[in-house]
Amino acid sequence: MNDAGTILWRFPVEGSLPAGQTFSADDAFVTADGKSIVANEESNQIVVRIDIASETIVWQYGTYGVKGSGPNEVSTPDDAYPMANGDVTIADIKNCRILEVTPSGQIVRQWGTTGQCTDNPPTSFAQPNGDTPLPDGGILVTDIKGSRVVRLSATGALMYDLAVPVHYPSDAHLLANGDVLVADYSNPGAVVVVDPSTGATVYRYGPSSGPGELNRPSLVLPLSDGTFALNDDYNHRVVVIDPKMNSIVWSYGHDGQPSAADGYLNLPDGIDVAPVGTFP
Repeated sequence: MNDAGTILWRFPVEGSLPAGQTFSADDAFVTADGKSIVANEESNQIVVRIDIASETIVWQYGTYGVKGSGPNEVSTPDDAYPMANGDVTIADIKNCRILEVTPSGQIVRQWGTTGQCTDNPPTSFAQPNGDTPLPDGGILVTDIKGSRVVRLSATGALMYDLAVPVHYPSDAHLLANGDVLVADYSNPGAVVVVDPSTGATVYRYGPSSGPGELNRPSLVLPLSDGTFALNDDYNHRVVVIDPKMNSIVWSYGHDGQPSAADGYLNLPDGIDVAPVGTFP
């Protein structure tokens, strides 16, 4: 949709899905060329690539409906990011690893040790649910257990392992100044910014009541104007928060009213910013 709330494109439509498959999207990210979207389907145990023009699935990793750690298997895949070279990174939560998978389905890189679910990065992770790619070629890992955010260099070296003041960290991102932005997937939820050099909280939005209260927000993104866009999952809306005003300044959906009708959302669990003109 655009910022006026007009729906420009949607998926799936009739004929979008392979026979026998449903669609259970979690997060979804537009590729750099603007031609496709990579989405993870946690409950279906797959990651898919969707061609925007044809509105069809053109690639899949994982075995539909099967949790596993073997070839072409994942267990609760999250945050599948498309890379510029065509590969996809996947936070494979229950296998406690992060994968880089090629278009041919080959694992060419792995962070963490399969099945070793302890907080000892970069050797092991304890249920990573975020693997945000960084401009320097590294990744920012969000680890559920212990409420950790881990930054790795392009070579996989540990840059920091940061405890963040949230109950359930979700999908951390870096701000331009290097601070860490993370959602607290809790009720009431919060948006938190932490200085990784000191561990200090430099911003927090988290009303405990009223129309501004968040209910398990799972992803927050910095926008170019300094505001934060996030999906407020269990309030069934997407909102934009202005940290200078410390308040919601834009929303789509109706607070507490799930629906598939235009103007409504039902458990929105992912958000991405696409360049103007990406969708017809």
